[in-house]
Amino acid sequence: MRKWIYTPLIFAGLLFFLGNIISISYISNFVDGSLESVSTWFVYPMFSGLLKATLWISFYILLFYIIFSIFSIISSPFNLFLAESLCEKKNFSIAAELKVLKKIKLFFFLLKVSLKRLFIFSILGAVFFVLSFLPVVSVFSNFAIMWIISLDSMDYVMELKAMPLIKRLKFSFTFFTFFLGLSSFLSLSFLIPGALLIAFPFIVLASTEYFMENL
Repeated sequence: MRKWIYTPLIFAGLLFFLGNIISISYISNFVDGSLESVSTWFVYPMFSGLLKATLWISFYILLFYIIFSIFSIISSPFNLFLAESLCEKKNFSIAAELKVLKKIKLFFFLLKVSLKRLFIFSILGAVFFVLSFLPVVSVFSNFAIMWIISLDSMDYVMELKAMPLIKRLKFSFTFFTFFLGLSSFLSLSFLIPGALLIAFPFIVLASTEYFMENL
């Protein structure tokens, strides 16, 4: 099981390094350019600080979400193996037809799963990103993005159980307190850059065990 944990950490380190380069080089330019476009508004002097803080947070969240999406595609096969290994170790039943190691076209199967998950979550993430430009709503929209990531951590075992999307969403609302706590923890990860990428394999393990015990 350890190899499925350590392998994604290598990709996490590389993405974190590239993410820092991008953030230093481009986010400042994005924010300055956006502020310049509204600098002629008469309310600008009163709200310039709030606008700059909101834009910085929004662009940082977007950059983080893009990095996490790339990380999710790369690490998805390993996380799926990780979820399956834990299920087998704990004697949790999974859908026989979805046993990962028995797939003939394993790579294409996992790639399909990753892209499907990315497509669904990216649509939701884009909506919340647009909402994040509203100063008050931004707090809730950014938290909603963390909710999506917390659901993504449990999506691997849900895939192994062949659970439809509607039931996955229903499960997240049924166990609202768990996802609320996990989303709050993920939000705190911003205090330590790169912490979420490093901790995500362990979050997948915890989410997998919680799901199987409460199914």
